[in-house]
Amino acid sequence: MKSSKVELIQRGYADEEMIQAAKLKTEAELIKDLNSKLAWERTAAVHALKQPDRFASLYIELLSKEKKLYTRLACSEVLTAGGEECARRLSEWLGMIGHNQHQCIGLTSKKKSYPLPRDLIARIMAKMDGRILPVLFTQAIFSDEKKLSEALDAIGFMVFYHPALATEQQLHQILRLFDVCENEVIHWKAVTALSAYPTPAACRFLEVLSSTGNPRLQPEIQRSLNLLYDKCDD
Repeated sequence: MKSSKVELIQRGYADEEMIQAAKLKTEAELIKDLNSKLAWERTAAVHALKQPDRFASLYIELLSKEKKLYTRLACSEVLTAGGEECARRLSEWLGMIGHNQHQCIGLTSKKKSYPLPRDLIARIMAKMDGRILPVLFTQAIFSDEKKLSEALDAIGFMVFYHPALATEQQLHQILRLFDVCENEVIHWKAVTALSAYPTPAACRFLEVLSSTGNPRLQPEIQRSLNLLYDKCDD
């Protein structure tokens, strides 16, 4: 059943007229509106302010406590358009918002598409411009395991759909995780991320892992190998 406009507004929806009206306000007024009791005002303020690199911290803070769908979508949309400074701010929040992150090895996808990150911040970063990829490696992959786990999802997603971003150095950094980290969820996510690197080195590593690695990783190893074989054949 289609929602009425009143219901949409209650969920934080702001139409173009509301957003244009917000753009007539001063910057100080818009920043204040980010904490308005009216969800649609918060949404309109986000769209009117934009400038994700400048206001990233404000949007992330709002996102961390926001319950209304359209306000969350507005924050995510604006942050996705950010650059390296925005990405650095976002990387500090990997794994920190919500409770949808993987805590154990999940089911292996039957699809050929790359799994969408479950962590909200990782999902935003995965869809950002490719120039922020080094931030994911330098700011997150060498951080604590919670951030590392979510960073891998974003890295794999971004490189899978933008293969020109892949480098041999990135591949080696991912492979190194199997030596320096014992967390099987991170190993599982690293196996998935390797499907974005169609190189002989990635194939050889996974082939060895398929016969010597954790049995719980085998379905994901086989999936990544199949994807790599398909890409190499192309």
